[in-house]
Amino acid sequence: MVFHSLLRNTFKQKCCKCHLLLLPKHSRMVSSYGIQTNKGIFEIKKSKTKTHKDISSNLSWMKDKKYLEFYQCEKALHPVKQLLTLHKFEQLSKSTLLKGFIKGEGFLPSVVQMTNQLEFNKGNLELGKTVFEILDSGTLAMLNERQGNEHVYYHLQDYDGPHPVFEDSKFAPVYKNFDQAKTNLSKVCTRHESLEVKNMLNTLLKEPNTIGHSPKHPFIVVEGLDGTGKSTMTQNLGKFLGAEILGTPPASIKHIRKYFDVFPELCRRSFYAYGNYVAAEEIIQILQSRPVVLDRYYHSTTAYAIAKDSGFGIEKHLPSKGDPLYSWPNDLLRPSAVVFLTTEEKERDERMNIRDERTAEENELRDSQMFRKRIMEAYRRINLEGGWVEVDTGGTQEESLQKAVNGLKQIDVL
Repeated sequence: MVFHSLLRNTFKQKCCKCHLLLLPKHSRMVSSYGIQTNKGIFEIKKSKTKTHKDISSNLSWMKDKKYLEFYQCEKALHPVKQLLTLHKFEQLSKSTLLKGFIKGEGFLPSVVQMTNQLEFNKGNLELGKTVFEILDSGTLAMLNERQGNEHVYYHLQDYDGPHPVFEDSKFAPVYKNFDQAKTNLSKVCTRHESLEVKNMLNTLLKEPNTIGHSPKHPFIVVEGLDGTGKSTMTQNLGKFLGAEILGTPPASIKHIRKYFDVFPELCRRSFYAYGNYVAAEEIIQILQSRPVVLDRYYHSTTAYAIAKDSGFGIEKHLPSKGDPLYSWPNDLLRPSAVVFLTTEEKERDERMNIRDERTAEENELRDSQMFRKRIMEAYRRINLEGGWVEVDTGGTQEESLQKAVNGLKQIDVL
């Protein structure tokens, strides 16, 4: 049987008009493989027997397929380079691909192709390749891996607990400090085709200058799902307070946002995380003379990233409550309060439908109730130590503004 597991510098040997390919270097350290689908997250674990009591019953997504092909980069590569390489492979492929992962010494992202006909790597992207044969529902065998004359069996099981991407700080899409955001953003910029993005490297902040200041006026952030009325509330609350009205990403870099929105989470979130620090530099100066009301900030950057990368369901694969991923970065300016907006689904949908342009995340919000609920839960788990005001914007603008003002007074921000 042909064993397809191709890695850079893999030794090739002609045998019976086929390529015999050696096991990938990381294979000895692998504890399990995994696949993320719209039916759930599944783990592929080694088993001593062909039958297994924990096989998932929800495997309709791989019906009539013969093979699962895992494509991955070398573990030694920087996380940004790994993800951009996999992203490029996805763009070149004509097949429907799924997100995958490999667990061993840390987390390794992967792209999974379900196929009936084996292929060698496409393009010159130096990707490793590991192939499982689907023997029957839920039972797999890694091609050419045997113990004596017997297959080594694997089984597809439902994955429990937080998504494994959150276990590895190199790949988790939440940036906990300025250096992480800047380092990854620099690597994205250097590999970007746009000269405008490359030129951004020349103007990057050296370090944040917002810690240790004592603002004289309140700094209020307006947050919520798309379509809940954030822009309206930001304008109305800002005018009521006589405040400077701002948004993120800040105007100085907002014009290049479109270049990053097509990238994987870790890459595009480096731009948004860095944008929070740029905004904070401007805000700390303004707060010396007047209040600031900001449309979106760290909560949005973090909640959307966690909800996106947790992959499936509502709470099952989110980091648990109290996880350090939800804590506020020590080097980022904290707001005096967050006004978090909610509204009925029907009204939110109506507001979204009149928009001329929507991002991929806004489209996913429209299409996936579970994604919306994951974001809402992630928002509420981000700790702000009591500076939280939740407002239902289902009434008039005036009523919503009054709710926000009353809430801010109750927590002594106004």
